Amino acid sequence: MTAGRKNLVDTDEQRTSFLGGAHNIIRAAEALQPDVTADDDTVLTSLCRFDFYVSLVSIDQHGPSISSYYPNFARYLGRRTPPAALAVITDPVLRHQLFPGADHHLAEALRDIDQYARTQSFHFDGWNGYDERVYEWITRHLGDTGTKN
Repeated sequence: MTAGRKNLVDTDEQRTSFLGGAHNIIRAAEALQPDVTADDDTVLTSLCRFDFYVSLVSIDQHGPSISSYYPNFARYLGRRTPPAALAVITDPVLRHQLFPGADHHLAEALRDIDQYARTQSFHFDGWNGYDERVYEWITRHLGDTGTKN
């Protein structure tokens, strides 16, 4: 959002995708991709995962209101982002850095992000949910309310 205000992303890119605009900036600047080629798919995947982590941090700091985050990652292929959620529930260091709250709060945040991402990905055939292990973890901490639809 700030990039758009500073004219780092042109108007067409802003309308189509915030992450797509960021990806185009990275592709255009060699200094931002010294260890990969300009069209390396891992750059967009990393942006999607970073965006997911930003959603978690925003919920932790500001609550679950959809005004505190937006799942930009949702429009991209479903395989890109789910490993980020699995990492949060399996890596205690990452978990503590991103979402130090109680397990049930993290489970609620993961559930809310999933539900919001599903509504936003509808027209793009992008987000199709977490790895089954993440849903099992959510259900273990929330009961039946954590199951996917």
